[in-house]
Amino acid sequence: MEHLTFHHIGMATDSIEHSSKLYIEAGFRASETILDPVRKVRICFLTRQNHPDIELIEPAGQDAPVCNYLKKNGVGPYHLCYRTTSMDGAVRRLKGKHFILLGKPAPACAIHNRPVCFMYHRNIGLIELVEEP
Repeated sequence: MEHLTFHHIGMATDSIEHSSKLYIEAGFRASETILDPVRKVRICFLTRQNHPDIELIEPAGQDAPVCNYLKKNGVGPYHLCYRTTSMDGAVRRLKGKHFILLGKPAPACAIHNRPVCFMYHRNIGLIELVEEP
């Protein structure tokens, strides 16, 4: 994964409103909450200088994939996101390291319609890739 750059931590939550309050009290700034109908979630980014960005991910319906995570684990870390300048190259290299591609790259409205995809490795967990120039 040496060709990737850290982007953010994705945190699953059942309430962006409740979770964001604690981060805001700690000095983070919250973006507007965005509905991603493709992934069936609401998303809010939290930023603070010299800290990793945090993406709060709330289900937008009972059939959202994040619901299974919340049922098993409750609120907590869901994925790590990494930047790449070549989605195809990153996917190919990670598949070579036994990562499983969970869906074809597709634009994400919460990240300025940049292509994203999710991959899974049993020893790492879920990661998100975002393609940036």
